[in-house]
Amino acid sequence: MISTVVLICLSLVYSPRDPAECARLKTWPAIGLFCLELLVLWHWIWISFLLLGWLFLRGDRGSPLMDLVMPAAAILAATTAGMTTLRSHTCMATLNCYQVVVTLTIILLLLALASWLWRLQRLFA
Repeated sequence: MISTVVLICLSLVYSPRDPAECARLKTWPAIGLFCLELLVLWHWIWISFLLLGWLFLRGDRGSPLMDLVMPAAAILAATTAGMTTLRSHTCMATLNCYQVVVTLTIILLLLALASWLWRLQRLFA
């Protein structure tokens, strides 16, 4: 959950100190990063919202607010991935920033793949 928060903060808040250090991604890598980041963040934000909602809001009883978790996670994930893509086209991030974003996205993707494979294994077992 910490790496999800770091990725969100880095994508939304980061600003390079020196404009000369800016790096720009090409179109297709930026689109690929957007899709992967959106998928991964949606998955982890959704799980985080469900866990935090279960711990602090609803417990074992149902709540009508929990129906809004999936769209809220999708909106936050799309906003974060969109900000990363926007930064790549407006030259508002450095190469180190992209390396951290890609590394965190890959780590979260591998963890999500493990989760998805475990669920598929349970489904077909």
